[in-house]
Amino acid sequence: MNLRQEYAKDRTIRRRQFQILEQEIQQLGNNFSELPPPPPAAPIRQGNQPQQLQQQQQQQQQQQQPMPNEAAAAVAPAAVAAAAVEPSLEEQVRREELPAELSPSPRTLYRLWDEYQIGLDGRKPARLFTAQERGKVKHKYSRRKVVWDIIQRRIQAGDTSRIACDKIYTAYGGRMTPLTTIMNQMKKDRQRKTIPPDLLS
Repeated sequence: MNLRQEYAKDRTIRRRQFQILEQEIQQLGNNFSELPPPPPAAPIRQGNQPQQLQQQQQQQQQQQQPMPNEAAAAVAPAAVAAAAVEPSLEEQVRREELPAELSPSPRTLYRLWDEYQIGLDGRKPARLFTAQERGKVKHKYSRRKVVWDIIQRRIQAGDTSRIACDKIYTAYGGRMTPLTTIMNQMKKDRQRKTIPPDLLS
């Protein structure tokens, strides 16, 4: 592979990583916007305090109150602007005709999720595989899909992908546990309907 090809490959990977980050920011913005409005501030008791001190306390209380709607509004323009500049990942895959292959041996849950979302080492993202492409790697795909489904569920519940992976590690023995062991156990737990409740709530 020459330098130009390596540069193009690296640029594609960076674009995909940016899009995944953008999706997680949008998800967090949605979660902020769904929060209930903050409770009204408790009134300040009238006493012997000077009026100036009472005003200062009121200003401090107002500054400490969370403003979820404003936070979500701040995220939205950035996401819209990024989407206008970068083509969709689906469009990039169509243009570049990336190979529909799974990585031989991803070492961590984080890499496994990247494989699903953005693809590894110039490969097509697993989430964009066609039915025919999934069929060619049926055994390997089905084992990994158990993990992908749980991570997706945690993201929909408000976690980032990294927090979701950390929760799976916590439930299945920690980061020193081999990924193959985690996938095999999660597949058994799904069949027995014994997935840890912390991963489903």
